[in-house]
Amino acid sequence: SLQNAIHASTREKIFVIGGQSIYEQALHDLPVSGIYLTQIHQEFPGDAYFPKIPDSFKEKGKPEILHENPKIEFIYLENQGTATL
Repeated sequence: SLQNAIHASTREKIFVIGGQSIYEQALHDLPVSGIYLTQIHQEFPGDAYFPKIPDSFKEKGKPEILHENPKIEFIYLENQGTATL
């Protein structure tokens, strides 16, 4: 399971790279300390999306604009809630 893999790691920082269900599992089952989010301000057809980000995550610092058309931003969200990895 994702949880077993995370707990077996000896790394100080662990990055979860999903699909939708992996992200959902991580946000629901693990003490995530932050989210590095790339946001593309454009609509795309699809049937899988990043899950709702819990309210305990707050933007830290200013977003970095990577591209203007379409606008692409890199954002760091820090968990202001409970325990973290």
